[in-house]
Amino acid sequence: MKKRLMYALVGVTLFALILSSVGGYILSRRQANQMARRQATASATSLIQQFDNRGTALALNACHRKNSVSVCQNRLLNKIKIIEHANNAKLILINSQGTITSGTLPNGVSISSLQINALLSGQAQSGLLNNNTAFAAIPIPDTSLSVRLFHGDTPVVVLTRSIPPIFPNAGYFLLAALISLIIAGIIAVYLSTRISKPLTTVAKTADQISKGDLSARVPIEPKDYIELRELSGAINQMAASLEFGKQMEREFFMEISHDLNTPLTSILGYAEAISDDISDDVKRDAGIIKNQAIRLQRLVQDILNLAKLESTQFAVNLSAENVNLKLNEICDSFKQSKTVTGRNLNLKVNLCQDDAVALLDPDRFRQIISNIIDNATKYAATTIGIQTTLVDGDRSLNVEITDDGPGISAEDSPHIFDKYYRSKGQPEGVSGSGLGLTIAKELANKMRCSLEVLSPISTSKSGDRGGLGTKFTIKIPLIKN
Repeated sequence: MKKRLMYALVGVTLFALILSSVGGYILSRRQANQMARRQATASATSLIQQFDNRGTALALNACHRKNSVSVCQNRLLNKIKIIEHANNAKLILINSQGTITSGTLPNGVSISSLQINALLSGQAQSGLLNNNTAFAAIPIPDTSLSVRLFHGDTPVVVLTRSIPPIFPNAGYFLLAALISLIIAGIIAVYLSTRISKPLTTVAKTADQISKGDLSARVPIEPKDYIELRELSGAINQMAASLEFGKQMEREFFMEISHDLNTPLTSILGYAEAISDDISDDVKRDAGIIKNQAIRLQRLVQDILNLAKLESTQFAVNLSAENVNLKLNEICDSFKQSKTVTGRNLNLKVNLCQDDAVALLDPDRFRQIISNIIDNATKYAATTIGIQTTLVDGDRSLNVEITDDGPGISAEDSPHIFDKYYRSKGQPEGVSGSGLGLTIAKELANKMRCSLEVLSPISTSKSGDRGGLGTKFTIKIPLIKN
């Protein structure tokens, strides 16, 4: 990875140098060509102005009445001496057939380079030659005495300008490019080392984690880039979460094995007593076997429910349900249950009068409420309360289930809905899989409801027991008519 990163950085730098050089060359060449053409045109125009200013005097000095027109023309052309003003300028005459009748073209300029018809019509022109030369050809206006002596031939000034080299100091440019590449190489080695080294460490640690070593951690160096530190921190947090979950899972299965083994042992013992005909009270023993079987069934069902919830194929069957009506049905069944009557608990129900209707799976909703109430019966001292309240401008309904038990400790509170988590301070005699609240939370999420917990909800009067009570709140979005 280090080499690939280094080669990539150097390659990008080299590409940028080549691209900038080619682009700079093209733009500079274009500008130089345009400038040479403008200079050639400006010089030719200047010579024509000089010709016009001196044309009359030259013509008078060159011609006398006794001389013929052709003699006057030749003398005038010789006296103009444009070459004296510009060594690369020539004066030529072009007749109406497009033939040069007098004068020669500058070096490098051929008759094919000129557009004769355009020159005869008085149009100036400029262009580029193959030998890094620009030219301009400008016809002299037929206004002065000197021009009228040419009897129909068109005088044209043709001038060339050399295009200067684009890179006069190519050696300096190459040296600068070489130095840039060396600096880029040094920076590339530094950056690739600084980036690849932490990434290699992260990769090795991730490999250790994938092989089951959940105690592996990525060392975080203060000098590393903040993004790499964040990546390392995320890997460490993931490993810590996996390690914690694995530990909870291990402890859960150890405890659930005990919870499964106890009723199985009881069932086996009483069944053997009945089978061997040594039972003193067969009906009593059969009832114990039944209760222990129900306990086993509930433990196994909790595990199966959690497995289903974690499956992507799990679905809820939503329908419009009257929430208060469903709560009344659930609470009525609990009032007659042994979990409430056996502990002499008072189940207080206070529901709002509004016909609150929501999209719910009735069976899953019953399971959520039952799991929370069943959990409350294990810890409540005297009372369990169920109350509903309209919130959010009557758009939602809060279902609050409270108990006056010892409350949830600060250590247990963050993990109350975590799967496999069981409080180490759980009172003696309290049994169960510890999955009831996890299942309730998952089911609430499936139905787009929220489930939150608040504990403690009151303070002990004695001052030595800390906070008391727990409140679970289910927030249900309502359907408005």
